[in-house]
Amino acid sequence: AGVTLRVVSGLSAEELCEVTVCHDVLICGLKVLLAPFLKATPLEQRFVLGGRALRDDEAVGGLTEADTCEIAFVRIDAKWAITLEELRCGARLLDELEEEVRDTWEAAAAAVSKSGMALGYASARLRGDKDLVMLAIRKTGNAVRHASSQLQADISVALAAVRRTGRALQYVAPELQACREVVLAAVEQDGMALAHAAPALQCDRELVLEAVTRSGQALQYAAEELRGDGEIVKIAVVNSCGGAIEFAADHLKGDPEIMGSAVELDGLSLQFAPAALRRHKELVLTAVDDTGMALKYASEKLQQDRAVVLTAVRRNGLAIEYAARRFRKDAQVMTEAVRQFGELLAKAEGNLQGDRRVVMAAVQQDGMALKHASPGPQGDKAIVLEAVRRNPMALQYASSSLQSDREVALAAIRKQGYALQYAGWSLRCDRDVVRAALEHAGSCALEYAAEELQHDSELKELAAFVDRILLD
Repeated sequence: AGVTLRVVSGLSAEELCEVTVCHDVLICGLKVLLAPFLKATPLEQRFVLGGRALRDDEAVGGLTEADTCEIAFVRIDAKWAITLEELRCGARLLDELEEEVRDTWEAAAAAVSKSGMALGYASARLRGDKDLVMLAIRKTGNAVRHASSQLQADISVALAAVRRTGRALQYVAPELQACREVVLAAVEQDGMALAHAAPALQCDRELVLEAVTRSGQALQYAAEELRGDGEIVKIAVVNSCGGAIEFAADHLKGDPEIMGSAVELDGLSLQFAPAALRRHKELVLTAVDDTGMALKYASEKLQQDRAVVLTAVRRNGLAIEYAARRFRKDAQVMTEAVRQFGELLAKAEGNLQGDRRVVMAAVQQDGMALKHASPGPQGDKAIVLEAVRRNPMALQYASSSLQSDREVALAAIRKQGYALQYAGWSLRCDRDVVRAALEHAGSCALEYAAEELQHDSELKELAAFVDRILLD
């Protein structure tokens, strides 16, 4: 079963062809099917029914309830057809066309079918055309921003817009921002649309519950009394990864259960806790176990608590910045910190910059941390080897004896030829060591070799060869 279409000329009413198709065939598919019979490409075809041009996305079955239907064929100018297709695919923009073209429904429809916001470039007349505006809204509800004020006040247009893009609520008429049906549809799509609801509806508990269920951060737009509603705040906290606690009433920020849920989801929510809860060790441990940097918001007493500090720096070594100063002399705490950020060795105090275990942990993470070690570790071959393996340029911070150690220098140079500049003089006079540097850095490393080797023809040739490879 299907629909029999009788296609007639739009000019003469002469019958051109007859075809039977399934109800779900779209007009765009019909154009492909009829192209050989009409001797017109799909772009050149336009079908009219009852004085209305049929859209490509319409289904044949929606044209009539009968088994047969007569539609008129109108041939479109080839150049115009190409222009429309370019608008549909985005190769041309509506604002690039002449004003009279922007005032044609076809051109505007082609443009908004690609980008709903192109409605802003249509003529004022067309921005008041409901069919065109609804077509634009199918792409983005925000297109209602460019609709005429009359259509922005049309509840069917507003509902279509906010169901597509909740925050399009900001562009509908004020009376519809106060319409419960419209606002409910908006927050069901995007809880943050509550920001644009009329104040009276920001007091509506059911609406606010729906909004924070969709987006916990919408709590900030709820009326003050609802930000003190425990059920609403709990839901908001869960649906915002803890962040919505910022907007809760003060008495709920002081609730250990609610604040506990918040810091468990986001340790940094501790910053919104009252002083009493920042002194609560279990709560603070939960916070720093999630985000080490939450230590910043712990009470001064807990910033001196070793268990709290250790938990924090294990999560984020940078949290050492907020720990009591004495922990910079604590080997275990500093080892945890430098394992994540070797550069933090610079903050170690006491004799920890000379502590072999601490320094080794630092250079294993960042070879350049050797810079902050004391002379002892800078002269420790195992530590220096680890450092130059991580970063060959760390050779510059090794003791002079290790800079002249062939194994250490080659470990650095074989990874980065430029490290030759930090090798001891005896090694810069060593042909094999210089060759190793040239193999990795070419002529750029040659300048750090002893002068007599800089003029060695074989080494110069090698450097030039490597340069060509590096350039390629």
